[in-house]
Amino acid sequence: MLPEEAEYHKSFHAAEKHIKQAENLLGRLNVGKDLSFLRGLLFPAINELRYSAYHAIEAHSTDDPVAKAGSFVSARKHCFRASFDALEAQVQYLIGVCAVFQNDYRLVSIGEVIPNYQADCLVLDEINQNALARADYEHREDYWKEAAVHLSRLEPICKRWEIGREELNKKLKREIRNRRLQTLTAIGVIIAIVTFILKLF
Repeated sequence: MLPEEAEYHKSFHAAEKHIKQAENLLGRLNVGKDLSFLRGLLFPAINELRYSAYHAIEAHSTDDPVAKAGSFVSARKHCFRASFDALEAQVQYLIGVCAVFQNDYRLVSIGEVIPNYQADCLVLDEINQNALARADYEHREDYWKEAAVHLSRLEPICKRWEIGREELNKKLKREIRNRRLQTLTAIGVIIAIVTFILKLF
């Protein structure tokens, strides 16, 4: 077996693992309707594995060792692109989950429940900016390890935020109740003033 072939097999299995992880994560798209657009995020990764298989078949169909090695190198690049696309899909999903969380609790102070919330938001913003910049890179195979780092930073943030939901839901109910009470009080005051003025005339 050529060294290039061994490297291709290794990268193929890694890409396949990343795609399965992404499928498991994206399969739980029940956070909100706003995330439905993420369902197609795995198509590029799957296509890259298909291109990879095409080059691997080409490698097996030739006896020329140079052409064979070149085909395995090309196949490996597509595996790296598949890994990047699968990891990037997960990053985009988790960024979407965080956006839904921030929208859900926009009326309450989150930092009181999640002490690291401000630091988490800075990390999220940095990853979000970086992920958007990477989306247009022509040579995605060079950045799959970077996408893996983004994912490893996002996962604990999402877990922390998810744990905080129960307490935040309680705060949100209290806040909504208080706002309704304030609104009703304000309406009552306005009615009392209008009634008083009408009695004067």
